[in-house]
Amino acid sequence: MAEATTDGRADGETSEASGSSVLSGRRVLSQAAGLLLGSLILDGVAGAFHASPPGGDANDLPAVFVGIAASDVWPTAHLLQFAASLIFTAGLLLLYRAAAGRRPSLLNRLGIVLTILAAAAGAIQYAIDGVALKHAVDAWAGAAPSEKAAAFRIAELARWLEWATTSYAALLLGAALVLLGTAIISSRILPSWFGLLLAVPGLLDLISGVVVGEQGFSPAATAVSAPTVILLPVAGLALAVIAYRRRQAAY
Repeated sequence: MAEATTDGRADGETSEASGSSVLSGRRVLSQAAGLLLGSLILDGVAGAFHASPPGGDANDLPAVFVGIAASDVWPTAHLLQFAASLIFTAGLLLLYRAAAGRRPSLLNRLGIVLTILAAAAGAIQYAIDGVALKHAVDAWAGAAPSEKAAAFRIAELARWLEWATTSYAALLLGAALVLLGTAIISSRILPSWFGLLLAVPGLLDLISGVVVGEQGFSPAATAVSAPTVILLPVAGLALAVIAYRRRQAAY
């Protein structure tokens, strides 16, 4: 009799733990969806204040520098973009947690490391773009005619450093997204197509990182990264729908 009571209690505790784990998993997915969508919205708002040269040629440095010098919100816009990148990173880390289950794989752990490294590289990128480049361009805009050429070279160097950090940040983020997509497909905790929604932008980021490193912000780099602007919001919305349906199915 005592044995039956003990077994019943054990079964009840196991069932309760399982239910708690499922509930926690749904909560993680909801939080990840909110973070991803929130970060993309914030990044879009910040991008609206980003100075753009006539015709959109980001490698036309004289035109770009004129726009940056005229912008009073350049540092603020990049601070918001940096904040958005941190929020996005938090969303990815939550997804890695969901995909890991109770036993994180080596692939999962490597992806988490790459995600954190991507955030660190992004921090350096936004610091160079939002602070160093702005000061260098302002110095060029206000330089005496005899000092214009030298000041332009300094601003140009700051732009090249931005290309370099953007390139490596894209490579790291691309690798992190590919690994996350692969982990999701392998774990089957989410639909395989959702894993692809993350892996494809990751592959594009890897290509974009190489192109930016070689050509700067060229039309080719813009073309490669353009689908990501659509795919990542779609992934965020899809995750929100999945989390909502699973929450509704629990009631």
